Amino acid sequence: MEKCKREISHSRFWIWVACLAVIYSCAAEKDVEIPEHVEDLDNLTVHSPDMEPTREIVLEEEVTYEDAEVIRGSILINVEVDEQGRVYIPDYQAKVVHAYNADGSYLDSIGRQGRGPGEFQMIWKIRVANGNLHVLDYMYQKMSVFDLQAMDHIRDVSLSLNEETDAPPSWLDQTRKKKLSYKPIDFYVRSDGNYLIFFGDEAVSSVVDNVEGRTYEVSLYDFLEKKYLKHDLLSFAWTGQTLIDQEGETVMFRVPYKRSSRFAYSGKELIHGWTEDLHFKTYNEEGQYQRAFFHPDPEIPLELEDALARYQNSDENVVKAIRNDTLPETWPAFNTIKPDDEHRLWVSVYTDDLEMYEWWVLDAENGELLTRFEWPKEKQIEVIKSGKLYTRERDKETGLEEVVRYDIKLGEQE
Repeated sequence: MEKCKREISHSRFWIWVACLAVIYSCAAEKDVEIPEHVEDLDNLTVHSPDMEPTREIVLEEEVTYEDAEVIRGSILINVEVDEQGRVYIPDYQAKVVHAYNADGSYLDSIGRQGRGPGEFQMIWKIRVANGNLHVLDYMYQKMSVFDLQAMDHIRDVSLSLNEETDAPPSWLDQTRKKKLSYKPIDFYVRSDGNYLIFFGDEAVSSVVDNVEGRTYEVSLYDFLEKKYLKHDLLSFAWTGQTLIDQEGETVMFRVPYKRSSRFAYSGKELIHGWTEDLHFKTYNEEGQYQRAFFHPDPEIPLELEDALARYQNSDENVVKAIRNDTLPETWPAFNTIKPDDEHRLWVSVYTDDLEMYEWWVLDAENGELLTRFEWPKEKQIEVIKSGKLYTRERDKETGLEEVVRYDIKLGEQE
């Protein structure tokens, strides 16, 4: 009987704690204006605009990954780092992946231009996972996999939907009727070694009547069996950030001041956010919604002169199209989200200074603000791993892109 009483008392205690948490959450939300597309979400954490960081951060430059004997072309796409601190830099022009040791010395080149196994025509994305390098070739819709210990090619797998005759995705016929060609445009390696494949049509030309209704579609692919296990895992609206001139023709794609979609993969979770606000939704590896968190954003006013300043050396048609465009009242809330290996999200938030971002480091579980710091936009943060931060920068003397590593020092806020 005594044991039973203790259990009932223990249960009431946790109910009381839960009630306090709900009351606190509701009280916090009263001071925050929550967008309609956010307020009805389950398991939502809303943060106060007065939240202050709990940690201080210092970044110290350590290593630059370059080699005078290696002539690199443009990177254009993502950089990756393995568990040993070796850095992998895709070369879009030379169609190889350059590998560097942790100390900055050149190690090897992976793959080569061609159409055969382990060869590339258009390197689109690379990922490091489970001791392997995975390289997505957009042109041939295939994945090439390399063993990073031996630097040897293991296998190629086809990701094309042309062979999907038994159970094609639900969206396939509709997109083809719109004359869209959905191809693999991104991927993440799940904890079980299988792929989350993102499909979309990134081609936008002067024919703009098929822009509306585009999506990003996510499928699950079995790496070992070389087949799709499931389609329609997740679906997200396409960015749609095109700039149209007075003749109705597309003059620019991926316009930075327009709303767009961002993804990150942290551990066993997929994070999605629209750049218009600091609102992030988390899904598990099966595509099931888990939770979300929201921060009020700074709302930086967008003036026509600011938008034009980004394109002062652009084509005359681009400048005219921007002048005739209906601009949003503010810049997007953020530009990029990057996960690290300590269950944190790094978010580049817009500021009044067009040359700087304010990077927010958030707890990936609940969105708590851990620290923040200003950082030049020209130093693009690519990877945060094992207490190191890797950027993509342009050498002022040579004009070539290079990767730079910084040591991260996080301390308690004084």
